[in-house]
Amino acid sequence: MLLATSSQAPAETWSDGRPAMGTVFEVVLEAPTRKAAREATEACFAEVERLEALLSTWRPESDLSRLNRAAGDSVPVHADVLRALADAVALGRATGGAFDVTVGPLVQLWTRTAQHGSLPSKADIARARRRVGAEAIALGEGEARLVRPGMAVDLDGFSKGWVLDRLVPHLADHGITAAYLSLGQSSVLTLGKPSDADAWRLLVRGPEAGLAAEISLGDARVSVSGSFGKVSTIEGRRFGHVIDPRTGWPVTHAAQAVVVAPTAASAEAWSKALLVLAPEDALPLLEAAPGVEGLLLLTGGISHRTPHFDEEVGFRWLEPRKVPSSAP
Repeated sequence: MLLATSSQAPAETWSDGRPAMGTVFEVVLEAPTRKAAREATEACFAEVERLEALLSTWRPESDLSRLNRAAGDSVPVHADVLRALADAVALGRATGGAFDVTVGPLVQLWTRTAQHGSLPSKADIARARRRVGAEAIALGEGEARLVRPGMAVDLDGFSKGWVLDRLVPHLADHGITAAYLSLGQSSVLTLGKPSDADAWRLLVRGPEAGLAAEISLGDARVSVSGSFGKVSTIEGRRFGHVIDPRTGWPVTHAAQAVVVAPTAASAEAWSKALLVLAPEDALPLLEAAPGVEGLLLLTGGISHRTPHFDEEVGFRWLEPRKVPSSAP
């Protein structure tokens, strides 16, 4: 997903970007003064760094890494980690288990499989699945426990959106009413609208290559997830990096999911669920979730989307469609 901006930016516009959470954190702000914009940006950078230090499994000293190493035992964790885990568990239930942050053992299994070039056995998958299930995350007062030994929590499919949601108060503290925040161009939060346009316009990639559509946003939280962001070829078959926690198997079809939701965290969870669920199962779930709208792009020009997706995001195709979509 790419940000489409005007070349004529007003003097009070401020933009910046830094590496964060294994990707790039981008900020575009419009503020009363340059000083307010600069201070708001620095406050956002500092908050992202603080939360990454707590939630990243790539940092061995993080609360999440310590929790995973001590699976089976209780571990003291920061209040923000408890809140993130509670939100992730609730979203897992809402998606019927299609989104599950305890998918770590399956991710590890398929990573080893790709390195060795052979498919895992049914027994291997069954063993890994026995260590998966968000219902086995126990949250207490200032502590958390992964009930089953060998469990591992991985918040990568959720944490970027969750972190973006935490930045809204920092923007408000500095009088920011128009902003575009992006982590990796896959999790996006927008406020208001730019002074030189009627919306923040974002370009959405297709399931395998090229640009497919444009969406226009005001106050919005959006997630874009692709099944083939990373691809492994094992025994002549292509497997994406997104794993269905209910079956233990990675997604094998190219797809791009776009979800708008009340929070950036829930948008991320639903976009992952939309990739692993069959469209006929996913769309009713999305429609039942308040404020959630979604689009699934498949190869061959096929698309599936909830009834109000187009109007919610000002959706338009970039080229005329040759294949009818499933939209009502």
